Amino acid sequence: MSHLILVIFLLLLVFSCSSSSNVDTDSITVQEVMRIIDGDNEEYFLLDVRTLEEYYGDLGHLPDAKLIPYDEIAGRIDELVDQKDKKIIAYCRTGRRSSIATNILKKNGFNVYNMTGGMKKMKEVYPTF
Repeated sequence: MSHLILVIFLLLLVFSCSSSSNVDTDSITVQEVMRIIDGDNEEYFLLDVRTLEEYYGDLGHLPDAKLIPYDEIAGRIDELVDQKDKKIIAYCRTGRRSSIATNILKKNGFNVYNMTGGMKKMKEVYPTF
């Protein structure tokens, strides 16, 4: 079992290092996310891929966002099947982990976008959020 965990960790590490230059990741700005949240009538689903502590931490989380940590995405894709016809907006603290999650979900047929800059950028642009 420990060998399997080590292999998964190494794959995630390799994938995360290569994903920063991956041009396949579709992104969305915090301004576009706020426009969608504020009601442009677009079907969307918010996916927070941080840890539980971060979700409830200083930066907060987006309203009605589902929490699935990025390193659990591959094993929990079945929880997102009902969201396949919606625009999924994935986010984390800065956008790195959500980029990884976005790539995994895209490879599984989801319409998913990475919120660039993450919650750190959201708080920078919208300090009272």
